[in-house]
Amino acid sequence: MVKDTDEERVVLGMSNIDVILRRREDADEILSFYGCPEAKPLQQIFIGCGMSHAVGLLEAKIKVSDDCCLVVQVQGNRYCHGFECEGILKSTDRLSPDQLRFLNFEGSRLPGKEAKADSRLCRYNANFIYKSQKILPTHTIGDILNTIIADCQI
Repeated sequence: MVKDTDEERVVLGMSNIDVILRRREDADEILSFYGCPEAKPLQQIFIGCGMSHAVGLLEAKIKVSDDCCLVVQVQGNRYCHGFECEGILKSTDRLSPDQLRFLNFEGSRLPGKEAKADSRLCRYNANFIYKSQKILPTHTIGDILNTIIADCQI
């Protein structure tokens, strides 16, 4: 389902990076099914959910270039900022200064003095790097959603 106003460029139910970055033969058909058939859906927000390692997962991906997506993710009690890019991403060398600030939670984090981002850079597969912070028991669903919305402002 797609909201087609300027304020709501959201594709619900699909966050397959191979489709978003057009690495699959059927990417156009899949994106058309989800209501966003344009050739380069830059700055469109793709939202997906599921399970990973028996833990619930919610994510939003924003295509920021032809080969890279910004990722905001909630998995279990972790809130993550990351980048998923085409090709091998071993370090932050490919990221711009603005992307590095996002990755390091500069200017954005869950509320509260205790909410601190981890300093460690994590990796999943060869093309996804991220940092996370713990979601505390004192954080409300509203805190988490408001932070996600603020982080997805483009």
